[in-house]
Amino acid sequence: LRLLIQTVFDFLAHIYNHECRPADKQFDPLIEGAVQQEVYTILLIWLRRLPARNMRQRISMETIATVISCAICGSAVQWSHDEERMASTEEMAGQVQVVITNGLLHTIQMPALDA
Repeated sequence: LRLLIQTVFDFLAHIYNHECRPADKQFDPLIEGAVQQEVYTILLIWLRRLPARNMRQRISMETIATVISCAICGSAVQWSHDEERMASTEEMAGQVQVVITNGLLHTIQMPALDA
């Protein structure tokens, strides 16, 4: 998971900080959407490999993959646009992993709560 997160941060940093950045910002949402979709697909494959007994009955794997992929990509986009970054991609990947892992572990191991 950490490698996936760091790869997203590295990729977006490369796109937004180098000559390969599209001159027209209208392409930013397309790039970000494509990255998010790839991350979603990878996460969904990983989640489907988990034993069914570990998954909460009320939260679909698709929902979990969506939330996590949006968290990874959203934080990477926000960080990559910050011109005064204080943290490296490695540090950010570690921070994002902690947040995601704590939430994911709670989601897949705890019994479903009634709303």
